[in-house]
Amino acid sequence: MEVKDTQTKSLEEKTVERLPVIASIKTGLISKDDAIMSKLPLDYTTGTIKDTVDYLLRKKSLTDDEILVATSVDKEMKSRNYVLIVNGRNASLNDQISNYLVQRQEGNRQYQALDMEVSGVQEGGIYLH
Repeated sequence: MEVKDTQTKSLEEKTVERLPVIASIKTGLISKDDAIMSKLPLDYTTGTIKDTVDYLLRKKSLTDDEILVATSVDKEMKSRNYVLIVNGRNASLNDQISNYLVQRQEGNRQYQALDMEVSGVQEGGIYLH
């Protein structure tokens, strides 16, 4: 019986690996509805967060609204300090996307999601006594 369970698990893992990956990116101040979203090509599904960010921000088919979002994300990432959150967890650009994928379902469609958010971190501030 253990062999059957192992085989079943392998089959489940293979099925999950074949699910499409839908990636999105936005800044912390932009609503989820305005995020850049795209299905990743198969060769990106084993890549890094950086590969995915570059793909989303530099794809040729960006709409005018998406270009504005891409510019905002670029600006945040060029700041000295920023935080990158992927599916609710702090992430690094060199991390593998496979460590962050979350399986989701809408209607009859199953997919793996990679929701990314970039926010600049401000230093300093006013100290009041």
